[in-house]
Amino acid sequence: MKRQDDLLLWSFLIAIASMWGSAYLFIWLSVTMVPPFALAGLRGSIGAIALAALFPIMGQRFGLSRDHLVPMVVLGMTNGWLSNVLTALAAPQIDSAKAGMINASTPLFTMLLAHVWIRQERLHTGTVLGLIVGFAGIFVLIGPEAVLGGSGTLLGHLLIIGVALCYAAGTVYGRLKKPSNPAQLALGQLVCAAIPAALVSAVIETDWHLPRQPVVILSLLALGVYCTALPAVMYWTLLRRFPATNVATVSYIIPVWAAALGVTILGEPLTWHAVVGCGVVLLGVWIANHAAGRQS
Repeated sequence: MKRQDDLLLWSFLIAIASMWGSAYLFIWLSVTMVPPFALAGLRGSIGAIALAALFPIMGQRFGLSRDHLVPMVVLGMTNGWLSNVLTALAAPQIDSAKAGMINASTPLFTMLLAHVWIRQERLHTGTVLGLIVGFAGIFVLIGPEAVLGGSGTLLGHLLIIGVALCYAAGTVYGRLKKPSNPAQLALGQLVCAAIPAALVSAVIETDWHLPRQPVVILSLLALGVYCTALPAVMYWTLLRRFPATNVATVSYIIPVWAAALGVTILGEPLTWHAVVGCGVVLLGVWIANHAAGRQS
């Protein structure tokens, strides 16, 4: 991988991680008053409106390509309404530390799926080593005592594993399709994420109304614009240029950003395992990306 490409990858990964990492805060502020399918529908709808508003600025034209139709539906499910609903359903059933640990395994699932579906991204020693190091860093970051001592139901664990599998499958699928226009695909994905969730919500979540509290409304807006619309375009842009395993390592950086938000905004204590874990996570990302780059 060329140095310019390496700089581009890192810049995008850090930016995307900061956006997706912030989503945990806004989901926490919203989910107590907004049910799962409604939350997924609102996130997709707000994200789609925001992205459509950016199209003239980006010089994009509205259009629907036949090549994008199926990917829009598939990615709207894997990286949209299904993963969002599973996360919301799992929240009350599993310890947050264990949920973060399992969800951070997305690159591992991506590596395994890419090995099966993408000929150019077979497993090799360097990538495996980087993923193992990164996964160990997540363990240290969360805190071994929290992970080993956490609680949760079997269903909660399975739901979070399902979320990780959704993201991994979406990443590999997107890499296989290599969209010709990432912005149009991202917009279609958000629309296809919003519609199914909104329809299900209208049928089964009939006993709620949109909260008027400013904190909830602002959280929903931030969740749709900053945490959904913007990173969606950046994510699919990366998938056009870099291997799926490289792109999926963004899941390792997200907990690092979440920890930083916890310390600076929520006033959480900065523990030794948070500092060490952040360093180990970044080391794992570098090893995996560097090894994959040497193989390309």
